[in-house]
Amino acid sequence: RNTKANARTCAKRREEEKRQQQVQRNLIDVRRDTEPPTLARCRVTIALMLLSVLLTLWSQFGKNLEVYSWLTIGSFQNGLAAIYQQGQIWRLVTPIFVHLDLLHLLFNLYWTYQFGLLIESRRGSGRFVVLVLFVAIVSNLAPFITAGPFFGGMSGVGYGLFGYLWIKGRFDPAAGMQLPQSLVIFFLLWLFLQV
Repeated sequence: RNTKANARTCAKRREEEKRQQQVQRNLIDVRRDTEPPTLARCRVTIALMLLSVLLTLWSQFGKNLEVYSWLTIGSFQNGLAAIYQQGQIWRLVTPIFVHLDLLHLLFNLYWTYQFGLLIESRRGSGRFVVLVLFVAIVSNLAPFITAGPFFGGMSGVGYGLFGYLWIKGRFDPAAGMQLPQSLVIFFLLWLFLQV
């Protein structure tokens, strides 16, 4: 009889522990959501900015062709085949870090800082990395396929993060990631001016 009572007590204790764990997973840390984002909490954003500066300088703004070709997808004829055959998967992502002039670098650093802080502080570093990798690969393959191998910079990622924030703000306002309407208009106009 004692063992049955002990077994029931243990089972109830395990159920209560599982319930508490579920409550913790569903708990939203209100302090984290109301604190202003800071670079100290956004290490992926810092890493993206540092890699942009370092790899742009290392490639001498794309003028060092040896470094530039090692960081970009490569020639149209054998670029994707070389990446696949030689396992150089990084080349699907690293073109985002090579900027071809100083003004381009500065603008992309600014938007990476603004959008990165907001997304990483709200969604966490892991989700932000996944988002950046996905957008980087898509935004690198699109110009490679349509225009060829000579491109670089984080503009595609900037627009991907902008799109994420714009849609998130419109359809999930409780997430706290709304963009000012003036910024949305600016980004859309700038996109059409570049096309």
